[in-house]
Amino acid sequence: MLFGSVNQQITKWVCVAAKARVKKIQTLMHSEQKQSLVQSIHGHQLNQSTVAVWSRMKQFGAMNKLKKLALKVIAENLSAEEIQGLRSLFTTIDTDNNGTIKYEELKTALAPWGSKLIEAEAKQLMEAADVDENGSIDYIEFVTATMPRHTFVKDGHLYKAFQHFDTDNSGFITRDELETAMKNYGMGDEAPIKDIITEVDTDNDGKINYEEFCMMMRSGTRPGKVL
Repeated sequence: MLFGSVNQQITKWVCVAAKARVKKIQTLMHSEQKQSLVQSIHGHQLNQSTVAVWSRMKQFGAMNKLKKLALKVIAENLSAEEIQGLRSLFTTIDTDNNGTIKYEELKTALAPWGSKLIEAEAKQLMEAADVDENGSIDYIEFVTATMPRHTFVKDGHLYKAFQHFDTDNSGFITRDELETAMKNYGMGDEAPIKDIITEVDTDNDGKINYEEFCMMMRSGTRPGKVL
């Protein structure tokens, strides 16, 4: 009877141990599946976020030079918190860590999204973001071309950008002030100053006031086409 009792006890221990092991395996499997799901969701979000960045770069290429320059002024004054995600993406694309994105790096970055026209896409995005046209995209140029709209349309950012151009504090951006700003930022004499003023100056007084400036910044590629 004693021997049988011992056997029963051993059998019980084995069953308990087996059940515990199965439960542990199930827990691990559940944990791995959960982690896989989290990674999948994160990857999807990253994918959506990056596609949005490419889209903003394309939109940036269609903007007039005043808006591009104003965005660059804003980009130079953003807080680290406002551009944290863009900093991370820039670092990922800049594979040689030299502080600039070159054509080949941009083309490589586009590859995971299965673009059938990777070279054409990379060229288009490079031309859009390379404001000073030196053949590469530095960090400020990248932020300038990719910051989300809700960041740059804040009143504080717009007012500081306007003040940057309005050097004599007259309340207007004149042709001379615009031309000087273009030269200072390496955008050269080719900037179509007259066309920009004609486009933005809705009251036709030959200069750009703050209201007209904000209308341009909060609109699409043309005044009135609000994004």
